[in-house]
Amino acid sequence: MDSAINHLHGRLESIFEPDRNAKQSFMIRKHSATLHGHRTSFSLEDEFWDELKTIAASRSMPLAALISEIDDRRPADSNLSSALRLHVLAWTKAGGRPVAAA
Repeated sequence: MDSAINHLHGRLESIFEPDRNAKQSFMIRKHSATLHGHRTSFSLEDEFWDELKTIAASRSMPLAALISEIDDRRPADSNLSSALRLHVLAWTKAGGRPVAAA
């Protein structure tokens, strides 16, 4: 578990504290998911998408279930893309442990 947390922390550290001399190329991609029977799409940087997959795997749950859980807990006035990014950030700050509902 510690190695997974260290891996996640290292990856997020590279996102939030990039090497100032390195050229950055953050790719934002559209993704789709079915949430409660309705198809929805959202945009995320590849790094956040990869970390969501890591979180889902570490919790032994399908990625779609994690996205649905985050969607269910987000404030009504927020968008799904932001909620997903904030979940990754909260997960990292919590040391790779499940995040309490907001």
